[in-house]
Amino acid sequence: MTQPKRSIFQSLSAKIFFRIFVIYFFIASVLTAFQMVDVYVRHKHSFIQKLDVYSSSIERSLALAIWDFDEMRLESISDGVLKIPLVTGVSVRELMLGQAIVQKGQVPGKLGEAGSQNSGSLEVTFSFLEEDIIERPLTIYREGNDKPIAVLTLYSNQAMMIEGVKYSLLIILCSAVLKTLSLWFLFTLVLRRHLVKPLKELTDIVQGVNFGSISSSIIEKHKGEDELTRLSVVFNQMLLRLQEAGDELEDSNSKLNTEIRQKHAVLHEVQDLNDKLEHRVEMRTEELASAHDFMSQLIESIPNPVFYKHSDGDYRVVNEAFKSEFRIDDYNDNDCDKLTDGDFLDESGAAQEDKADAGIMSTREALTYESSLVDSRGNVHELLISKAPLKATSSQYQGVVGMMVNIENRKVLERELRTFATIDGLTGCYNRRYFMEQAQKEVSRGNRHHYLMALLYLDIDLFKHINDENGHHVGDRVLKQFASVCKGVCRDGDIVGRIGGEEFAIMLTHTTFDSAYEVANRLRTIIEGTEMNTRESIKITTSIGVSMVGHGIDLESSIQRADAALYQAKKMGRNRVECYQHIEQKGA
Repeated sequence: MTQPKRSIFQSLSAKIFFRIFVIYFFIASVLTAFQMVDVYVRHKHSFIQKLDVYSSSIERSLALAIWDFDEMRLESISDGVLKIPLVTGVSVRELMLGQAIVQKGQVPGKLGEAGSQNSGSLEVTFSFLEEDIIERPLTIYREGNDKPIAVLTLYSNQAMMIEGVKYSLLIILCSAVLKTLSLWFLFTLVLRRHLVKPLKELTDIVQGVNFGSISSSIIEKHKGEDELTRLSVVFNQMLLRLQEAGDELEDSNSKLNTEIRQKHAVLHEVQDLNDKLEHRVEMRTEELASAHDFMSQLIESIPNPVFYKHSDGDYRVVNEAFKSEFRIDDYNDNDCDKLTDGDFLDESGAAQEDKADAGIMSTREALTYESSLVDSRGNVHELLISKAPLKATSSQYQGVVGMMVNIENRKVLERELRTFATIDGLTGCYNRRYFMEQAQKEVSRGNRHHYLMALLYLDIDLFKHINDENGHHVGDRVLKQFASVCKGVCRDGDIVGRIGGEEFAIMLTHTTFDSAYEVANRLRTIIEGTEMNTRESIKITTSIGVSMVGHGIDLESSIQRADAALYQAKKMGRNRVECYQHIEQKGA
């Protein structure tokens, strides 16, 4: 009789132990896998980051070497990179022609070429390496300029990266297996001693418990102050107390019935009060609904976009003008899906508005500002936005309320005024003030980056005679065509301006003395051969003064020198190019 009981409890403990261990084994396996993946990912990220750091460290020197066509320096830099343990190959490819400047080490394209010249086994090895190649490209920009000139690519492979992390993964796996075996042994020892044996003894004691009595043999067998003996005595005492509690419960039940009848009477009174309260709630609800309708009509009657944005980023109230401005007519204030900035603005606009609203909530001050917002369809909205924080309590703020005014027409007028202030209305060239401003900026850049510029001063020969003979309307056409020819000869980076009347100025950037003289002669020749499109056939000529800018010659001095050279060209018979440097040499 005792043996079957023991096998039952042993079976139960085995089930408990098995389930606990399965759960532990699953959790330990998942955590070990996560830990191994985390170590691998961190190592891979560190590996790639080191390649990026190596690329960045040689970016500037490599850009200078490429720009100067310094092959020895390129070879030296590439050889130094290949000495880094993590780098297996390096490639530098020119962007303009797409040609490889440098290819060293294990480079994918280079590996394919080498493999075609060797044995079949060597081809398999290179194919495997090429599949595991890790490459980190970096665009090289010319120093001081945002124009890309080449792409630097560092190569490595998976085998080298795994080599650095495999011992860490093996230690993690061995540690997990060791902990699992240790816990298996501890669980087995603890459950056998502290669960199976006590359960068997407790079963023997409970079998000896009758209603109000305990078997004396069991009591004698379990004499002492241990927990099992105390538990069996408590079971016997509990049965006696339950009988006493049953009698007390019957008396309490009769008293409870009396109290229930009294409470029924009170309940009827509460019901009457509840009916009166519901009536008042209905009246108040109607008043609130009426006030809500009035506020909705008031907001909708405002012709400008009005909104309320909650602190969680959702728009809780928007009027029809707001919906019309951003074309979100399908949105309803009662929709479960709340409207956010990202639903109708592009990513940058949504981030800008979130930042502005966060600032208003933190400073608790109203804010008015102009903003150019791009909606999700790509349309630009020029807006004047006024916002203020909305209080929930005396110290808490629940969101932002605001109004928008479309100022697109005003922005158009501002752009037109800005054009009128910088562009000559007749020729389309820069006016004198804006030309001087842009030329001074270019001179400052040239001084910083140590390159030369040239200034051309041009004057249409005998232009007063053209005006007197043909009228000012013909003179205006001549000025327009003259300016068009000048802009056609110049490069995109050159600056063309009308200084006044028939005088023009051209700033040639990144230009030597010989190049400037050549451009001036070519421009003079083209103008001499150009027939002006007027009612009568008119040909014009131009005199040009040339002066260099840079290396200690500022803009003001260059203008004076170019003007002096122009005067000399006029004096020498017009339709010619004179350089201030030539005049200085003749004077010397």
